[in-house]
Amino acid sequence: MRAEIGLKEVAERAGVSMRTVSNVVRDTGRFSEATRARVLRASGSTTSRRPGTPRPR
Repeated sequence: MRAEIGLKEVAERAGVSMRTVSNVVRDTGRFSEATRARVLRASGSTTSRRPGTPRPR
């Protein structure tokens, strides 16, 4: 099982703010595709999921 990481750790890994990570995860606000890719890569996510969908188990 993979341990979950928080916004702060993802932000540090991606070199962006916690607000940017939150915006990418929620798919709100303005950010480039390059930033989106960095955040998703830093979070270990290879695919994004729509907000409100259940996490895979």
